[in-house]
Amino acid sequence: MFLRKVESKRKSGYTHTTVQLVESYRNEEGKSRTRILYHFGPLDKFLQADADKLVDSVLKMKGEFKIALGVASHL
Repeated sequence: MFLRKVESKRKSGYTHTTVQLVESYRNEEGKSRTRILYHFGPLDKFLQADADKLVDSVLKMKGEFKIALGVASHL
């Protein structure tokens, strides 16, 4: 998994930048592909996001277990 920054230009000349959590995998033919696991939205809002919220989002998305204060709880 990795974070990908995507830039798209508008007709007005404004560049809109978003952030995505992406996973690499190989398809049935053995070709490398990527799939978007989560779209975080605009870069400026992503930079202001709390790190704990980011981790919680990834854990929820992957169906993992969260360890809080030594106690495992399913999200």
